Amino acid sequence: MRPTTLSVKQSRELDRRAYSDYGIPTLLLMENAARTLAECIQKAIIQPILRCQIVFICGAGNNGGDGFAAARHLHQQATRFTMFFLGAESNLTADAAVNFRIIKKLGIPIHPFSEFNAMKVAWDRNPVLLIDALLGTGFKMPLRASVTDAIRQINDFKKHHTSTVKVLAVDLPSGLNGDTGPMGRDTVNADYTVTLACNKPGLLKPESRAFAGRVEVIDIGVPAELVQDVAGLV
Repeated sequence: MRPTTLSVKQSRELDRRAYSDYGIPTLLLMENAARTLAECIQKAIIQPILRCQIVFICGAGNNGGDGFAAARHLHQQATRFTMFFLGAESNLTADAAVNFRIIKKLGIPIHPFSEFNAMKVAWDRNPVLLIDALLGTGFKMPLRASVTDAIRQINDFKKHHTSTVKVLAVDLPSGLNGDTGPMGRDTVNADYTVTLACNKPGLLKPESRAFAGRVEVIDIGVPAELVQDVAGLV
């Protein structure tokens, strides 16, 4: 069965009604997403597996929260990774903050993104799987200068690294609008996009293929009846 496609507005309504109609907390949806996302990351790891560097770049919104939670599942499996955070802890959304605090209590280092350029030298000649968890459906234009700089650094790193770099985007490649598609050069060039609960119109645009790569829609536990109901809304 082909995944349902919902606009950004409908996707937000889906989250809202999952709680209001069924009592499903958004934190539980994030946890469900993270578990499957961690499985997708494991499948995408570049060979040789022992040399592949897994690198998370997380923002302060729920997209970053998905990244924090997925990283926690990888930690449970003894999978090594490096984590960068772009933003301020005080600006974390409620659900992202929960997973951020868990990561810290586990003793997993969370590096500010400002250290990315210095630390990437250590990955020289090693393949890298970079997890783009900066922006999801909730971003607004214009992007902050720090975000556009991060997107450009990701794309530059992918282009010029001394070994293979693959990018896996969480929900949407950062800078790609869920309704209208890529926003120009300030869009992450992903190889895979793991989008949550439903497809998004922006991912179906012909011009999005170069930015989204292979798109996989994953179930996060939203009732199928609710998805179809929200899809019928104008």
